[in-house]
Formats: sequence, structure tokens, C-alpha cells
Amino acid sequence: MARRYSYDLRMKIFKAVEDEGLSIVKACKIFNISRNTIYRWKHLK
Repeated sequence: MARRYSYDLRMKIFKAVEDEGLSIVKACKIFNISRNTIYRWKHLK
């Protein structure tokens, strides 16, 4: 079963990508999360 990520983690990743200019690929490595997950979250936002 897929692991559910917290809303706080989602907001922390968006802040790093959008406000601080971190690339999605680097954010994936730092937060240990897949690119697909971030793109899906971005689409939902």
C-alpha cells in the first residue's frame, strides 16, 4: 500500500521549489520522494 505524505511535507516541498528556486529533481533527492508525486501534487494545487 502506498505511503501517505503529510500536508506539511507537501507545503515544505512547494516552498523549496517555488520560493527558494530548488529544482524538482533536487527536491526529490533531498526529501526522498518521487518526481511523479511532486508533479501530481502540483497538478492538484
